[in-house]
Amino acid sequence: MNKRTPIYFIFLCGVLHQAIVQGIRPMVPLLAFDLNASAIEIGLIAASFSLIPLFLAFKAGKVIDKFKGSLPISLGLLTISFSLIIPFIWPYLSILYISQTLSGIAHLFIVIAFQNTLSQYVDISKRDHYFGWFSFWVSGGQLIGPLIGGIISESSIYNTFLIFSVTSFVATILCLLLLKQQMNHEDQPQNEKKPTKKAEDNSYSALDLIKIPGMFKSISASMFVQFSKDVIITYFPLFASSHGASTTQIGALISLQGITSMFIRMVQGFILKHVNRFTVLFISLLLSGICYMTLPINDSFIYWTIIFLFLGAGMGLAQPLSTVAVINLSPDNFRGRALSIRITGNRIAQSISPVSFGLVSQSLGLAPIFFICGGILLLGSFYVKSGVKDAE
Repeated sequence: MNKRTPIYFIFLCGVLHQAIVQGIRPMVPLLAFDLNASAIEIGLIAASFSLIPLFLAFKAGKVIDKFKGSLPISLGLLTISFSLIIPFIWPYLSILYISQTLSGIAHLFIVIAFQNTLSQYVDISKRDHYFGWFSFWVSGGQLIGPLIGGIISESSIYNTFLIFSVTSFVATILCLLLLKQQMNHEDQPQNEKKPTKKAEDNSYSALDLIKIPGMFKSISASMFVQFSKDVIITYFPLFASSHGASTTQIGALISLQGITSMFIRMVQGFILKHVNRFTVLFISLLLSGICYMTLPINDSFIYWTIIFLFLGAGMGLAQPLSTVAVINLSPDNFRGRALSIRITGNRIAQSISPVSFGLVSQSLGLAPIFFICGGILLLGSFYVKSGVKDAE
């Protein structure tokens, strides 16, 4: 294998993993309903995917820091394969709880391990380039997964679990091939910025990592994106529908945002060669905030199309840029833990967003949601901009 082959394996496994996770999740409530679950039970089953992993994130980071390389990814993919086959063999609600809990824990490990492993295979000067492409392919998996899952489920929901289980097992085998590849640190630059505290002393707590200059701003940038992301998915369809948009138009706009996010990530490496990372994060969040605030002022489909093009570009850049910022600022042997803190922040933001905006919607209506969310992004953009002085 040539030097880049392990990176391509990571890309391939990333596509398969996201396609599996995003393809199976819409099938879970359908299977639960088929098993006579109540609305409350369906909600609890869906929540089991993310609730327990939220409390395991930092410990997952510790494990990934200890067992570097593709082994955590392989074990995670194997666990997902197992978690999907058991509802196919034993179709009971209790098994579905176990299945989703295992899938959620495995997904957490895999996401952190993918990012940590890729950072070890590529030189710091090329991380933005490769993370941009990794995000591109992962987004592709997120787009095709639900489509494939929907097609398979036409014959039987149970077949979806079976086929995705087999696919995850195949991805495990592909990932195990990476274990034969030795990490190559020879190209790691000697002037990579590190905190003054020695990483070898094993004394970095979660608070120590957050206190690293620029770290909290990088994590905050990711949280701002996640906080606002679900607003589009949850409340824009309601808002657009109330203004006469069809479900086809709504779906096309949301897909347009996803596609724009994918393609902007292809050029993020080029952009970072000319503009400071935190400046780009500032512009991305600022642009996204403006898009949110101006979205409700016109109900034209063409107007919304333009807004979603810019929104996709802004949101699409902010996420991978914040990930690489966290990696670059992390001490050696502590990247997994730093990435786990970032993911914990994302989960918290995702939990707060629907509750808080649900209260806003009930009290003030749908349009104020976008003004408030846009205002939060605007304030966040200026906070993140100050990271230029801290880190880069």
